[in-house]
Amino acid sequence: MNQYKLLVDSLKLVGSSYKDQKDFLPDFVGDNIQDDVVSEFDNAFKLVPQLMEAKRLSYLSVKKILSCFILMDINVSNPDMTADAFKSDKSWDRVRKLAREALEEMGEPITPPGNFS
Repeated sequence: MNQYKLLVDSLKLVGSSYKDQKDFLPDFVGDNIQDDVVSEFDNAFKLVPQLMEAKRLSYLSVKKILSCFILMDINVSNPDMTADAFKSDKSWDRVRKLAREALEEMGEPITPPGNFS
């Protein structure tokens, strides 16, 4: 799969509501979807330098993606951020908003991600 599409799909997954994220992921993931959402984005985030090199991402989109990554990392390392917090905590809502803003900056529609199952 193309690297740009992997990043776009991971941002679409991150930017979706908890309910939609749960619907997009395979059933065997169960209710604790945080690890899967974070892992998908973490893997795609590693492609950002290559996409920058290929001039596929603007400075502003990289700034939004980086902000999303940093806030996600802060949330994951915070022991108070339980699996329940992932569903609706303000900090996770901010991560979702940053992912949608990155997509907008990239000129990508905010539609469901590709297939994660």
